[in-house]
Amino acid sequence: MNRYTAVKRMNQMDLLRDNRSLLDAFRRGDEVALRQVYFEYAEALFAFLKKGFSFHSRGRNFAFNGYQASWQIEDAVQDIFMRAFKDEARQAYDGLRPYKTYLFTIARNRVMDLFRKEKPGRIDVRELNEVDDSEFVKDGEAKTPEQLSGDRELEEQVKQFLEGLAPDLNTFFQIRFVEGRSLEDAAIALKLTDYRVKRHEQQIRKQFFQFMQSCGYFGGYSFRDRGVEKLIVATLLTYGRFC
Repeated sequence: MNRYTAVKRMNQMDLLRDNRSLLDAFRRGDEVALRQVYFEYAEALFAFLKKGFSFHSRGRNFAFNGYQASWQIEDAVQDIFMRAFKDEARQAYDGLRPYKTYLFTIARNRVMDLFRKEKPGRIDVRELNEVDDSEFVKDGEAKTPEQLSGDRELEEQVKQFLEGLAPDLNTFFQIRFVEGRSLEDAAIALKLTDYRVKRHEQQIRKQFFQFMQSCGYFGGYSFRDRGVEKLIVATLLTYGRFC
């Protein structure tokens, strides 16, 4: 990781991503952890909802002008945190990217859901004409600029990881994670025993974990922590296809 990336990561310190014990407590629904997360992100969410954002729906571009009345923002903030604190939403946060990015995505989805349901008076939306929609949030693809940046960063980390991977492991990686094939299919394609392909995957998981830790990810995690290996596989399957 170069100096610029290291400084960038330091400037993007995130309460949940960088504190494994707090993340575990948050996922359990611990009341103290939930309260800490709320006070950490409420102000940023308040500002985000006041400023507004642009989005694309039904083939047209729109701008959500943001909430102007304090009571509207406060009502929206409470509703968004209620959604974010549901068990399903807590478990869905991967712990790799800033939690604020995840929370803002929930906020965008809420606004776009109200728009699709045509709730008059609930949101202030105007249509935009003849604008570049390349960075607009699409229906069903409500990713913030921060999340898109995080995706690109993770893609780059996976690419760098592959550059240092041994040739035999790299070949296995392409079949297993880029093509998304099963271990059984990989064994047949590579003419290896089941034991050997499982060994390959274990080596890749461990090396990837160590590499990502050196880049500032998986803070506070141990390779043997419960659920970590599943998270590693999910990350490789998601971003390996871009390599």
